[in-house]
Amino acid sequence: MARKHEHGAGRISAAVSAAPGAAVLADLALATVLPLPGDIRLLVALLAAAPAIVLAVCLALLARSGPRAWLGSVVVGAASAAVLVLS
Repeated sequence: MARKHEHGAGRISAAVSAAPGAAVLADLALATVLPLPGDIRLLVALLAAAPAIVLAVCLALLARSGPRAWLGSVVVGAASAAVLVLS
């Protein structure tokens, strides 16, 4: 049975636009809830930002479809925004 060729435009657009933003929001949320002094929290946030962005982009590209990549980015972004608002 032949499979339909699926283009990765949805995954690529999620990886380029939504995943880095969600990763930065998650990084800021992590830095907000850490029980450390302010300057140490800022240092942790800065050091964790680049690996978090790379990981988010890779996970968006590895998603099975474009909608799943977008959904993952939206869920992470919404959860991170909720943590930032509630703390």
